[in-house]
Amino acid sequence: MQTISDKIRALRKAKHLKQGDLAKKLGMTSAQLCRIEGAKHAPSIKTITRIARALDIPVSDLMRDDLPKGTEIKHCSSDEERIYADTNKSNIIVADAMKLVRETAESAEALAAIKRQLLSKENEYTAIENELGISSGTTLQLSFPFSCDERGAEILARALRSSCDVGAAPFSNLTDILESRNVHIAFIKTTNDIQSRSFYNVNSHVLTIAVNKKLIPERQLYRIAYELGYACVFGSTGFNTVHETTTMHKFIRRFAAAFLMPEDTLRTTASQLALSPSTWTMGLLLQLKYKFGVTAENFAHRLEKIDLLAPSLRKHFKEELRNYYEEHDNSEPPPNLKPLTIDSRLSLLKLRASSCQVHKQ
Repeated sequence: MQTISDKIRALRKAKHLKQGDLAKKLGMTSAQLCRIEGAKHAPSIKTITRIARALDIPVSDLMRDDLPKGTEIKHCSSDEERIYADTNKSNIIVADAMKLVRETAESAEALAAIKRQLLSKENEYTAIENELGISSGTTLQLSFPFSCDERGAEILARALRSSCDVGAAPFSNLTDILESRNVHIAFIKTTNDIQSRSFYNVNSHVLTIAVNKKLIPERQLYRIAYELGYACVFGSTGFNTVHETTTMHKFIRRFAAAFLMPEDTLRTTASQLALSPSTWTMGLLLQLKYKFGVTAENFAHRLEKIDLLAPSLRKHFKEELRNYYEEHDNSEPPPNLKPLTIDSRLSLLKLRASSCQVHKQ
């Protein structure tokens, strides 16, 4: 029986296409296509769909003969949207396995579009991890005892920070910390009203956080913390989808602020600089908010909430910041965070898989 690599090569030759010609149609290099045809790199479902389209054949013609025993085809509206799912749920992740962490008001079409963007990466993770024989489940603790009130938000923030092994230190690499614990993070294309969503794979037990790629890094970091809060409520209530109420939204916002800006660290910083609630300046606010990776507006709000910033001064800062945001298309005043980096673990897994292929040869 031909492997999918053999079939791609044979079908390409049947179409009288050189490797370079097909690679150009796929938007990849000849070397990348060579690795796929040489079975040195397993193509994702998304790549397989692109190859089928470039060869002008149905995806089923490329896939069906190579489906393992116990595999079925899940039919969607078109070949481009088909998802091939292993009935044992061990090899390919299917959309139905991705459980929504919080119930939202988006349409089914909008959520399906987000899932389609995530499936390619999730399947890539699964394929490499299965090849290497390693565990893929999220190791970050998501179940804690807490109450959904202001004090509970602080308690949950401290507990999750402890699980991340960071204590009260400001985050300099939250994405790396989460990915090292097998929390998958993805930047997605979506509408402006969808800032982030999170899913839990009920088969592989992996938490995936999807963030709107259009957001500035400070807001992306906040949305990751926001989704982590919901994931903790989700995990602490038996992994049941959380209903997004006004009260719950308020609690999660308190958690995200406490998680990113620990009260003990803020108080220590203010004490070291001899800052009283009425002696803050905009310059100090901007320099210190950068240290915590948050927006100036969120930083000022957090300071006022724990009585480190006078309400009158916070009001003044708020007006000044709002004017800046309006004039600069909601950009953050400098200093600004650099773009967040993700997929460091996936890159390492790919390198490991490549080294295994070399040893096998």
